[in-house]
Parts: sequence; structure tokens; C-alpha cells
Amino acid sequence: MPFFMNVFDFEFRGSLLSADRQYQQTFKIKANTNRSDYILSGNAEPYDFSGGADLKISFCYDVNQVNYAELAVDISGSTASATSAAEVVAKLNADDMFSSFFLAKVFKTNNNGVFGNKVLITSKKAKPNFKAYVINYGAEEFIQFNKYAPIAELPTYFTRYDIAERFNFPDLGSEKVVLLDTSNTIEADYIDAAGFDSSSPTPDWQLLRGCNDQYMFTKRVYTSGFVSKEIKYPAGASIGDAAFKTTYEYSGSDLIGICQIPYIIASGDLISPTS
Repeated sequence: MPFFMNVFDFEFRGSLLSADRQYQQTFKIKANTNRSDYILSGNAEPYDFSGGADLKISFCYDVNQVNYAELAVDISGSTASATSAAEVVAKLNADDMFSSFFLAKVFKTNNNGVFGNKVLITSKKAKPNFKAYVINYGAEEFIQFNKYAPIAELPTYFTRYDIAERFNFPDLGSEKVVLLDTSNTIEADYIDAAGFDSSSPTPDWQLLRGCNDQYMFTKRVYTSGFVSKEIKYPAGASIGDAAFKTTYEYSGSDLIGICQIPYIIASGDLISPTS
């Protein structure tokens, strides 16, 4: 049900165990094109920062990659509504904390003959122990360093991999993603731009896509007060997927026969949780 953004340059792979512990369902989010040591803005100048001028960056520089700090820099130019990339670069490099860890540069672009200037942030620290990303806040709405960060919808279980939960689940290691907040307009816009509907998240059971036998749905049919057949399938399965059908034979009120056979799901077999 939740939406997640991968702000790092490695593919996220999270697993959800099935009833048979030797199998597990894997959920992936592609690697980001930006890196901790190379963060390029998605949009080119001019930037209208009249609606929010602070750029927030979260970063860590430790072996365990858990001690994140935040810095905020007002990156508006002399005219906030028409800020140039050079002005953004100057404001960033003039900040003492920023300049201790990063260097900002003007990045010249050529998009099919259309020239422009973006902002590039590089790291001054060794990459193995350094991670950094731009927070979806303020000036990010207009400059969009996270414009091409991959987004996926995963079951609620994976909220434990949110960077904000790193101290609550220390056994998960350094593989982390950002849990998006649909009430945050920047993040909601990113979700919609990625092809999802931020106002209508998919229920967890549908995200399982019929690939996990830990969670089973059973459709029962009764005849004269007795169960005459059952259709059983993994949560999230759809029309045309494999299931198995159980039929029951009675002699009076006595159950005398049970048959289980392969079955293909039809539209009338599908059920949904009521809450």
C-alpha cells in the first residue's frame, strides 16, 4: 500500500517469506540515476523559489551508514522567482556545512539543441562510507533533484526499510529507501508522475499478485446448508491464474468424499477483504 522512493544508486531488493520458507517473494525498486556523490537537478534554470527557497539535504558519513544529519540552505537568488543555476551554486558553496561535505557546480545541458543550466552537487567524501540525498521539501519542488528517482508501491511490511526506521530495525543493514507521504505535495506529484495514483494506493493483498502462499483466499459455495465446493488461491491472484478446487460429497449429513483438482480462476471466484 505505501509508496517508496529509491534515492540511492543500488537496486533495492526486499523479500517477503511465503508459507514454504525455502521460497520468498522479492520486491524490487530500480537504482537511482543520481548517486550520493553525484546529484544532478532534474530541472534547468530559471527556478521560481518564491514558493519555497530552502534546499534540504540528508547525509551520513560513518561506517554503519545510520547517523544521518540534515542541512538546509536558502538557495534563492536576488530575484527568488527567477533564480539562476549560478546563483544556486553560489548560495550552496557559501554555506559552511555544505562546503565541508559537498561542492556545487553549474552543469551545462544540451537537449536536442536546446541549451540550459542545471545544478550538480558532488561529494568531497569517500563514497564507501558516505550517503546523501535531497529531501522532498521546499526548493526541491522546483529544482527536482529527485525527478528521476524510481518509485514503487510495496506492501506495508516494507516500511521497516524506510530510512526513518533505521534505529528501530538495525538488523536490516544499510539497504534503505524513503517512505513517501501522500500528503506531501512534492511527493504526491512524484508518485503521480511515476504512473501511480497517490490518492488511491493499492491494498497490500493485491500487491502480492498471487505469488505468496502465506496468505490464501477461499471462496466457498454452499448447497442446502453444506459446503459443496471451495476455490482456494493466493492473495492478489486474478482471472486466469492457477488455483485449486475442492469438491465435497455427502450422504445425508455425512461427508463421504473430498476431491481436490487443478483449477483456473474465473471472475465469479474472486473475493476481496471487507476491511
